[in-house]
Amino acid sequence: MGKKHKKFKKKMLKMQKLVAKQVTAERIESTSEMTGDAERESTRENQAVLNHPGSSAFLGPDKEYPSIKKDVLKIVISLASILVLLFILFYINQKTGILSSLGDWAYRVSNIHTQ
Repeated sequence: MGKKHKKFKKKMLKMQKLVAKQVTAERIESTSEMTGDAERESTRENQAVLNHPGSSAFLGPDKEYPSIKKDVLKIVISLASILVLLFILFYINQKTGILSSLGDWAYRVSNIHTQ
């Protein structure tokens, strides 16, 4: 995890803790004053505050780290394309033998002398 992400994560955790403290303080104050429907409305407002776009702790598992999901997808696509390329090269080599002649050519061009 890079430094930017660590700073961002620390900042988000501080903000979430602050919001959670404010919400609990508001709940304590509101519970002593309100009853019934008013209390339920207060709870809905508190949940709306917690679910604001910057709060990643209260998002679902799919929405928690969208950039990581994109990166993992890129890695999977890259690995799949490399495997397909290797399979194609293996199949071509089995049918034609061109890779061994390509290796012999590279050996001659690079002037590698073995003893």
